[in-house]
Amino acid sequence: MFLASHAALRLALATYRGTPAQELAFETGSGGRPELAWSSGAPPIRFNLTHTSGLFAVSLTRRVACGVDAERLSTRAVDDSLLGAILSPSELACLGTLARNEATAAFHRLWTRKEAVLKALGLGLKVDPRCVLVGDDELAFVNDPTVEPRSRTGWQVRTFQPTPDHVVSVAIASVTEPLRPLLIELEPTFEAARRLD
Repeated sequence: MFLASHAALRLALATYRGTPAQELAFETGSGGRPELAWSSGAPPIRFNLTHTSGLFAVSLTRRVACGVDAERLSTRAVDDSLLGAILSPSELACLGTLARNEATAAFHRLWTRKEAVLKALGLGLKVDPRCVLVGDDELAFVNDPTVEPRSRTGWQVRTFQPTPDHVVSVAIASVTEPLRPLLIELEPTFEAARRLD
């Protein structure tokens, strides 16, 4: 999955850049987030990659930060200590009103939405997930004083279920840019992935 997902990312970036995949160069941005190497200013294409058992997803945007997270759905109840470490009190209260299987599915949706925003910020779990406020609408807010003020608002988040077993959320740092999902099903082979190295 690792090779296939990175091969697909390189192919997507090469397509949008109009550059052969092997000529793409990367650098580490703030917070350790990988970015396309670019001579000056912000890169014209931002990206993020996620993979989980049986699925990977890539997000691409023009100039604005983006993040993507995918989870394999589980029917097992989520541990209460994990819920308390990830969800805000109001999110916990909402989950408490749902039947167990609905609560588990709702948790996966919430977690991927939060993680997509955290990945777009480039800070990961350096920000308390309870401070990332995501609802059923398409907006998200970060209520954490360690995050610079301009990055606390203006997040658009969408959640999809591309297979019966997976949930994927995408976040972009814009409420005006359209968030257009494009699903491409690939069956990449190890040989195809190796050719891109």
